Amino acid sequence: MAEISFHPINRTVGSMSWPFPWWYLLGCLVLGLLVSGILYYRSKELQEKQPWVRYLLAALRALVVTALAILLLSPLIRREESELQKPVLVIAQDASASLLQDPEARNIINRLDDLRSQLAGDFDVQTFSFGQRVREGFDTTFNDQETDLAAMLDYTHEVLGQENLGGIILATDGLYNSGQNPRYARNVSSIPIFSIGLGDPTPIRDLGIKRIFHNKIAYQGDQFQVQIDVQARNCKGERSELGVYEIREGKSVLLQKIPVQIDQDPFFHTMDLVLEAGRAGVHHYRFIADQLTDEKNRANNVRDVYIDVLDARQKVLILADAPHPDVTALRQSLSAEKNYDIQLRFGNEPVSGLREYDLIILHQIPSRGNQYAAVLQEVKRSRIPVWYILGQQSDIRTLPAWQGLLEINGDGRSQNEVQALVQPNFETFTLDTDAGKVLPQFPPLVAPFGDYLASPASRVLLYQRIGTVSTNFPLWLFGEENGVKVAILAGEGLWKWRLFDFLQHNNHLITDELIRKTVQFLSLKADKRRFRVLTPRQSFTENEPITFDGELYNDNYELVNDPDAQVRIRDEAGEEYPFTMNKEGKMYALQAGLFPPGQYTYEARTNYNNQELSFSGKFSVQEVQIEQIETQADHDLLKTLAEESGGAAVTVQQLDSLVGLIRQDQRIKPVLYSHVETKPAIHLRWIFGILLLLLAVEWLIRRYSGTY
Repeated sequence: MAEISFHPINRTVGSMSWPFPWWYLLGCLVLGLLVSGILYYRSKELQEKQPWVRYLLAALRALVVTALAILLLSPLIRREESELQKPVLVIAQDASASLLQDPEARNIINRLDDLRSQLAGDFDVQTFSFGQRVREGFDTTFNDQETDLAAMLDYTHEVLGQENLGGIILATDGLYNSGQNPRYARNVSSIPIFSIGLGDPTPIRDLGIKRIFHNKIAYQGDQFQVQIDVQARNCKGERSELGVYEIREGKSVLLQKIPVQIDQDPFFHTMDLVLEAGRAGVHHYRFIADQLTDEKNRANNVRDVYIDVLDARQKVLILADAPHPDVTALRQSLSAEKNYDIQLRFGNEPVSGLREYDLIILHQIPSRGNQYAAVLQEVKRSRIPVWYILGQQSDIRTLPAWQGLLEINGDGRSQNEVQALVQPNFETFTLDTDAGKVLPQFPPLVAPFGDYLASPASRVLLYQRIGTVSTNFPLWLFGEENGVKVAILAGEGLWKWRLFDFLQHNNHLITDELIRKTVQFLSLKADKRRFRVLTPRQSFTENEPITFDGELYNDNYELVNDPDAQVRIRDEAGEEYPFTMNKEGKMYALQAGLFPPGQYTYEARTNYNNQELSFSGKFSVQEVQIEQIETQADHDLLKTLAEESGGAAVTVQQLDSLVGLIRQDQRIKPVLYSHVETKPAIHLRWIFGILLLLLAVEWLIRRYSGTY
């Protein structure tokens, strides 16, 4: 949070409030005089002293007693503080790589520093830089590979919106390639925006690849589509070619050439290509648009993409007793994951080849209308992981015959509306979203009524809350039977969760994560290797740090991390980068940092109980080229932002006029804040200090007078 500065014009005013009639004060005074008179009027010890001594002592005691009596009546002290807060001005500097094309970019930092100095006297000036992220202070490196202009505006309102935010000075070229359109950023029209147009807005002669759409993964033996958008300006009548290459072991292999005829200005054309997914692994493709003469920006003529080719999909069968909205919710959630082949069958359809599937989801099977004994027996013989989803048609009486994870004592005809409570100690997998906080607010599921008895070996993800009562009845649980994974969701209504999730968060992240991680856990083939070191994915961009997670198991297959573990990363040229992994909990972790674009292999090693264990893998780093695609500054956007917010747009040459424009803006003015505090006077310690001082003076006088 930025610091808040104030004008030196601060003011504090105090006053006392008396909550009783005025004659209460008279009563306190009478009490003080009465106590003083009783103590000193007929005092024999003071009869021989001078009268002024006796009167002074009596006055001191009367004053102390009167003050104490008044304090016991709790008069109120009202204290008002006023502070004049300067208007806050934000200077935000674009630190993205697109500005490296502008020779004035590095000089702009000095100009912005001068601007800050000129404004610092009357304004609280805060400085930020932005690109991929927002941070405090100016940045002279200009190496951010993305520009999120809307994030800068949103950040300003989030961090400084509660202060006297007067205006935003935006030094940028107006180009953004991440986040939303800054015109629709939050509260963009409520605060004046003063834009400083950087870069060159003059149209240039340019041919480039604007964007490439493709799936990040493909499956071995399949064909996959790649969509390429080619654009050109001031190139009408020219001809070019688009070359498609695959980079294999550092060498470019030409796949095809596509002619490009530029027949208009501006030019935009979309090409659809179909490529073959060969061997499993990460494939590197390069698309090159042949350069034209006199092109100023040639960086956007080349684009690289990486596609992870998987060896096989996992086949998932959803076998439902009857059509149901939950079945649709399951299909929609899993279909978004390309590595799942989803098949749907209903109970009245013949089902064969169950052994071909990696997972079977049984929706309300067995049911009260049909036991499906033959199908369930085949599932059990096939040793296929199963996910049971119960509902109003489930036959809970025969359910224990097919699994030993959960038993429900009831007739299955009565139902409860239950809400979810997340088990905080659940360790089978982790939820990346805030499911634990928001799931209790989701609509209730319909669960069979009865007493729930879960196997001691089961692991419960969600418990049931019935009304306002939290129970130990499991709602979503996992386990293994004879080495076969089983999951049970004891309720129907996932479709309501998915709909509510979208209404609240504009996405399905929480519900989809629960479904996908359940399917991933069940369908994942067990890896019995005792030492594993994995990256979260096989493809990174050059602005993402490379991270590793490691696991080491003892002979009882329990997590340990007593020995050190090393990781050695090797690039295409054979250069090696050694690391030692950190120990976190019972696991290993490593953040290796940023790596340049290319293909990498890694090998992890450790020594446990005098046994050498190793694990190897690979990953790729692709270049972020988004900042080189568009280099023509968009000053029209900056003018629009300034006009809609009531600010002003200037160029670098007009920067000196910005101070005057800001000072003339009547909306940017100081604000007087007042704070009133009321508390009983008895809480003021200094009053008791004075009373103690008066009593001490009285004691000293009596001591000096020989009356003690």
